[in-house]
Amino acid sequence: MPWDVLFPKGHGDTTESTIMRRRDLPYLIGFPAIGAAGVFELRELLKHGMDGAGLTTLAEATLASAVSGYLAIDLLLRYLRRNTTYVFVWHCIGLGLLLLGLLGAGVLRPLN
Repeated sequence: MPWDVLFPKGHGDTTESTIMRRRDLPYLIGFPAIGAAGVFELRELLKHGMDGAGLTTLAEATLASAVSGYLAIDLLLRYLRRNTTYVFVWHCIGLGLLLLGLLGAGVLRPLN
């Protein structure tokens, strides 16, 4: 992977614009996290005694995670190429105001 993708040089490049140009980078970023989660769970299975069903379930879950992550990133990048993030911004503002209102009215309590 070229270093200029992670560390853009000059010409007003930002990491976000570089990532948007490189279609493969967002997918590659997820693989270490998915692999690490699989290795962690495999270690736990081995510690507590692994049977064939546990290994099969782990393999299926890791594959499902990789595929769903790939599809989610693809969908998000397609959306961002055609649209702005205003929908997300207004969603966050609205949800934040709703939660603050519920906290103020005593419907919700803060976690300690």
